[in-house]
Amino acid sequence: MEEREKIDQENQPSIGDSLKVVLSNKGVWLVSICIMMALGSTVTLSTFMPMALQTMYGIDMKVCGTIASMLTLGNCIGSITGPIVFSKIKNVKVFVSGAAVLSFAGIIMCWRFPSIFVLHILVLYTGIMLGASMPIFLSAPVLLEGLGTKYAGSAAGVISTLQLLGAVLIPTYILTPIAGENYSLLFMLASICMVIMFLCGLLLPQFGNNQK
Repeated sequence: MEEREKIDQENQPSIGDSLKVVLSNKGVWLVSICIMMALGSTVTLSTFMPMALQTMYGIDMKVCGTIASMLTLGNCIGSITGPIVFSKIKNVKVFVSGAAVLSFAGIIMCWRFPSIFVLHILVLYTGIMLGASMPIFLSAPVLLEGLGTKYAGSAAGVISTLQLLGAVLIPTYILTPIAGENYSLLFMLASICMVIMFLCGLLLPQFGNNQK
């Protein structure tokens, strides 16, 4: 047992070697950008939607809060149903790019709604689409070619770090300074994040059971 542990330790790559392999992997960067865009858009919507709806449409703030909570509920539903749909499609490019297109449409429709009831449905739908790809992105470190279990930990660390940076930097230091109090522009910029995710999704290497 001790000899086996010693062999495992000797075969374990150093931090520098792990980072070198991970940072040179195109898939890690594409997945990171995709998840940054998804979270950046989600945080922007959940943070500013109540104020935007109250300011632009005069909707009661309590109702605005309920509407915004539909986004979080949708994220939860999407994170459960997304992998189920992905298991049927079995093509990460189609799945991620498709989710990005549907999310883009949802964000646009959330700003042009016919009634409060329909807005609840639209925000729930948008949350589902935004959350659907998250489990796929988080499973990528183990499934991406050239990483495997040996470098999965380092890859997960890089992706998680960039994921958090996207959730903080994109809404706070990129979208908000550009849009200011122009909520229509802010929503448009949030939808542009989905365009970037769509383009990166088309470039993703195939991974999972259908890897080629």
